[in-house]
Amino acid sequence: MSYLTRLRVPAILFILAVALLLPSTFKGVTAQEPPPVHDHATAPGSKHHVLTNPNLSIRREPMAAVECNEAVGLAGTFPCHNIDLLGFVPTNVEGGSGADLWGWVDPETGTEYALMGHSEGVSFTNITADPPILVGFLPTHAPNVLWRDVDVYGDYMYTVADGDLVTPHGLQIFDLKQLRDALPGTQFEESGHYAGFGNGHTLYINPATGNLFVAGSNTCRGGQDDENGGLHMLDLTADPLNPTFRGCDLSDGYTHETQCIVYNGPDQDHRGREVCFNHNGDFAPNINHLTLVDVTNDADVPLNGFISRVTYEGAGYTHQGWVTDDHTTLVMNDEYDELNGVTAGAPQNYRTYFWDITDLDNPVLVDYFEGPTKAIDHNLYVRGGLIFEGNYTDGIRILDASTAIEGTTAELARFDTTPSAADEPTVFAGVWGNYPFFPSGKIIASDIGSGLFVLRHTIPNFQVTVEGPGEFARQGEIASYTITITNIGNAPATGVLVTDTLNEDVLVNATEAELAVGESVSHPFARLVSGEDCATGLNNSVRVSSDQEIGASYYTLTPCESSPTAVSVGTVSTGTARNVAPMVALALLGTVGGLLVWRRRRA
Repeated sequence: MSYLTRLRVPAILFILAVALLLPSTFKGVTAQEPPPVHDHATAPGSKHHVLTNPNLSIRREPMAAVECNEAVGLAGTFPCHNIDLLGFVPTNVEGGSGADLWGWVDPETGTEYALMGHSEGVSFTNITADPPILVGFLPTHAPNVLWRDVDVYGDYMYTVADGDLVTPHGLQIFDLKQLRDALPGTQFEESGHYAGFGNGHTLYINPATGNLFVAGSNTCRGGQDDENGGLHMLDLTADPLNPTFRGCDLSDGYTHETQCIVYNGPDQDHRGREVCFNHNGDFAPNINHLTLVDVTNDADVPLNGFISRVTYEGAGYTHQGWVTDDHTTLVMNDEYDELNGVTAGAPQNYRTYFWDITDLDNPVLVDYFEGPTKAIDHNLYVRGGLIFEGNYTDGIRILDASTAIEGTTAELARFDTTPSAADEPTVFAGVWGNYPFFPSGKIIASDIGSGLFVLRHTIPNFQVTVEGPGEFARQGEIASYTITITNIGNAPATGVLVTDTLNEDVLVNATEAELAVGESVSHPFARLVSGEDCATGLNNSVRVSSDQEIGASYYTLTPCESSPTAVSVGTVSTGTARNVAPMVALALLGTVGGLLVWRRRRA
């Protein structure tokens, strides 16, 4: 065998190896910042409507607390049911029209603050004080803003803005610790700024990973129509004042809103991955999408690891949504399906949509809740067993989340900040957003025309957690579980019934006389794991209900090993397969090459 012949086989193997490795190497998005396109401030596909009549709810004077009188259905002049008014602060006096908001709890003092966006900046209100106190205001980084969104990571606030921007706004950063000793009326300065984009319509921060996602910016072009506005992704963990660019999601063009979570639901292919639920609205027909992408911050999966894309009948503008605590259901709103003529089959009244996401590769629209009015629905959130909706001229409505995956729900509470709009409900006025995650149980709501409402519902709310037997259950062994139920609402729960099933066998069926506000109760249970249990894994469903017809549900799945000594290799995801395949191919090629060389040498 000649020297050149001996070289030929290794050379061929090397070329084939490079050919196999290159596709998996370059499918990922590099962390090179896309050039901002500042000459087009509002990304294509974003909302171009203007606020119809913000003066419908204009108020210039603070208001004191007023309980909801259930007999007449009013808290002062505001229609209500199971929600009290704790105070109103006219924050718009400082900042023009109101926009979205978020909350922050000072970890040292426990003081709760409302961070409310406005057309001219952000207002800061101490809502622990009674009455609430307007602490100060952060002016906008750029003028001509209509939409502003805020979020929090640790002790820092992050702000984006959208509109007919004269100069780029970028990401405004503010150190919230400055609020501790500030005097009322303080005008603050920003603590930092990121200029990697100009406008941004909304943002979301995943507190579990420290990743920040800007939706609807003038960067990150991609998707079917090659639009700007895909997720512009930043890492806050190294230095919250100096975010690091991670990349773009280019999977589906313009994204209007997103929620990104470390997924821990029943779909074993995606457990432990950071998954974004993108709401990609567009006024063009048939391209409103719910799009799921894997954005896990590692080298195994591209940053725009597309999972699935779905649409639905009667879509007007896919707007925003939130995932339930057990990661089985996505609750979603559509901002334009109330308006006749927007799309074929658009309903008269607003709809809240429920998606079954137990299989992330195939989300299924289970059903929808049709509200009692024609008001346009906007931002919603899920906490425990309740759905908190901000519905423009209809104010705040609270729905039961416990049966959402079954496509049924009921309204439990409401508070209308804009009763003056009763005769013209389908206008963009009233409540923009709400925030229900304060430890105190308070709710804050931003009213476009006037300012900040501080509210409190007067019903129980259940948070359910299930501690399982670990990463796997094993056939022939005892699987031990503990269910913990906590009342995170604002009223005692009576006649609490806890029902737990495992593969359709009822394991716990316990009734508590009363569960006080903040009180928890735990129920341990165990079972011998059979081969039948291991066929599909251990499916566990917990249902909690009370005499007040308020409940919560929680679903979990525990993978099962077929025998006590079995070694589980888990599920090979698309990303894992993409990286394992070249290695397997190299091993096979190396084996074949070695045999060829051995045979030639023997010859």
